Amino acid sequence: MPQGNKPTAEFPTEPCKYCGHGIIWGKDENDKWIPLDPTPAVYNVFTDEHGGGPPTVTRDKCSMVNHYATCTKLPANKKGG
Repeated sequence: MPQGNKPTAEFPTEPCKYCGHGIIWGKDENDKWIPLDPTPAVYNVFTDEHGGGPPTVTRDKCSMVNHYATCTKLPANKKGG
C-alpha cells in the first residue's frame, strides 16, 4: 500500500496536551509538524449530474483533519493552526 494511503490504525497515536484525545503527528508540504485526528469524519461528495437527487457521499478513511480544527480545549493563541 502506498505510504499516503495507509489506514489510520497503522500509525501510533499520543495524547493531545490540551484535550487528551489521541493524535497522529505528520509533516505538511512545508516540513512543518501538524497534529492530526486519527479517525475524522472526512467525506467525498459527489453531485447528481442530472439533478433532482441528493449528493452521494463516501467516507475517506485515509484522510485526516488537522486536530487544531477539532480540539475542544485548544488555547485561543493556537487557533488557525
